[in-house]
Amino acid sequence: MVGSGPERFNVLHAEFFGTDAELDAGNFSAETRQQLLWGRELAMGNGDPQRQRGLSLTYCGHTPMRDIKQIGSQVFIDTGAFGPGGRLTLVEPRALRRWSISVEEARAEGAAALALP
Repeated sequence: MVGSGPERFNVLHAEFFGTDAELDAGNFSAETRQQLLWGRELAMGNGDPQRQRGLSLTYCGHTPMRDIKQIGSQVFIDTGAFGPGGRLTLVEPRALRRWSISVEEARAEGAAALALP
């Protein structure tokens, strides 16, 4: 969770069906923990966005999408940078700005020459 009130947003690995208050409490069942880490139900079109009532804008990774996709309160930002044809995506949540660059474009800008720490 970052911020409060209308400025608040959440960052998760996978997905969450619940409210901000439930997320803040952090008292998760084993099933909810699994969903936070590995859930793809909503991203794959099998979850009900109505189960997110009371959840601030929430940025999620884990499930590669062709483009950034918002479903209910959750914004899926993994655009598959790990694979061929994938893109690396950066989000500036408060300004609602988003950028994507292909692996090829990143290499052309010199990304492959960067030494890893």
